[in-house]
Amino acid sequence: MASVRLEEFLQPISRALEHTHVPESVKPYDTFAGPQRELLAHATQEDCIALLKQEAQALGTLVREATPETTAQVITDLVKELEGADVVFADSPEADRYDIPQALAAAGANAYRWDAQNPQESIAQAEKAQVGISFAYGAIAETATVVQESTKNSGRAICLLPEAHIAVVKKKNVVARMVHILDQLEERIANKEVLPSNITFISGPSNTADIELVRVVGVHGPVHAAIVLVDE
Repeated sequence: MASVRLEEFLQPISRALEHTHVPESVKPYDTFAGPQRELLAHATQEDCIALLKQEAQALGTLVREATPETTAQVITDLVKELEGADVVFADSPEADRYDIPQALAAAGANAYRWDAQNPQESIAQAEKAQVGISFAYGAIAETATVVQESTKNSGRAICLLPEAHIAVVKKKNVVARMVHILDQLEERIANKEVLPSNITFISGPSNTADIELVRVVGVHGPVHAAIVLVDE
């Protein structure tokens, strides 16, 4: 195999940048000068919801809409659709506010609430569950991405180990683009807020096309994904 010297490799790049000699310094790139804050800058909440639905369909993510009063029924219907006999859900105030434990029990599901005091048992329950239910921080409309915080009451196993993942997202927390979520996180850091140990960005069911560009679903996570948009 022929070897190429570094100078030979860089020479075409230098010519493209109109450099006649090696610069003594490089001006830092202004990351705020790009289009990231211009695209979808004027999108309304309705625009974001419509875009999220469109992108979710392309990813194979199910989307359902609900109110606080109908969320439990929407979730139990999804659990039945996903054939979930065993369910693990986050120990979140929303679970009780929406009466999800009672609805799952009434539907005949074997539901387990994440137990921060017994993490190993919680992980074991998530491993055998067909459906995991989490309550997301928010969602990104442009890519139908769920933004999921991992806390002691909502372990990463909930959205990674079961065959299906249902993310409950409040409509008011759906933003247009990734940059808007990052701005929120930066503001939380500036306010000295302690962030969770892990924040996961989930775009549809787990899949890869690394091998010969053949898409394979469920390689390192759920085969099915669903988003429940709650209008509060």
